[in-house]
Amino acid sequence: MSKDYLHKETKMTYLFIAIFLSSIIPVIFKITEDKNLNRYGVTLFNYTAAVIISFFMSKRQNLFSYLTIENLNKFLFELPSVVFNNQAVFSRGGSAVWAVVVGLILGVTFCLAFVQYQKSIKNNGISLSNTFLKLSVLVPMIISLVLWKEFPTNFQWIGIILSFSAIIISNVSFKKDTIKDIRLNLILLLIYGGFAEFSTKLFQKYALIEFKNLLLLSIFTSALITSLLVVLISKKRFGKKEVAAGILVGIPNLFTSYFMVLAFSKLNTSTAVMLNSSGTIVLVLLYGKFFFKEKLKKKEKIAVALTIIAMLAINYKP
Repeated sequence: MSKDYLHKETKMTYLFIAIFLSSIIPVIFKITEDKNLNRYGVTLFNYTAAVIISFFMSKRQNLFSYLTIENLNKFLFELPSVVFNNQAVFSRGGSAVWAVVVGLILGVTFCLAFVQYQKSIKNNGISLSNTFLKLSVLVPMIISLVLWKEFPTNFQWIGIILSFSAIIISNVSFKKDTIKDIRLNLILLLIYGGFAEFSTKLFQKYALIEFKNLLLLSIFTSALITSLLVVLISKKRFGKKEVAAGILVGIPNLFTSYFMVLAFSKLNTSTAVMLNSSGTIVLVLLYGKFFFKEKLKKKEKIAVALTIIAMLAINYKP
């Protein structure tokens, strides 16, 4: 067996693990929602587990040593030229501070997305909810177009059109020829998930990828604080089941990102994203059909099919 074959096999293994872990999350949410567990408690302990794991991952890489006053000053000095003038990327010290800034600010959207994800799974099932979460890639694409003039390719335009078609089809009552009650939680899931996706894009645009674990720690810390506030405001009780469910979600939630980073380092980014998006949609669709006996309406099936094609088109590079 050749070394090239083994190297290729390792690349795909990282990606397959990421796809599997990503597909497990909605399954756990489906079970917790069916059992009427406190979704805020589940979210809280999901991020508690993710913070603990990402803390030790960052510590292992000695990333905390870059969080110094000297590097903060370096970051402030580099900020105008890197971000505002779009010149080069931050230095190592500046990248560490940028990871913390981006993570703490946009980590809130991760918490909001997770809460909406659980609500949507309860109301719309795991297949349609996961499809809309994957459609959230549209948000960073639109923001990138506005901020950095990153114009989509012809294939990406096709993907964008198909994506919007899927959204419309999912929310239009063709029998009455009017827009029915739009499923707000699906739209919010797409928006919050999109801003969560954008945080990674914003980090990668200006910083060195080696500080990704510090970004994850900052994101999860921000999301943890947000979820704690939500729990305190809601005043809903939770127990051991919520703790266990949260930890079960937190582990695949963190390691999905971890293995995707490994896949990005070995595979073309577009290829990895394309396979992850379409693969997760198909896998979750199978879970919904065979394990939870979900039956999609005809137009919802069309929306899912359009989304899969859209993901392939958006991430295709000829």
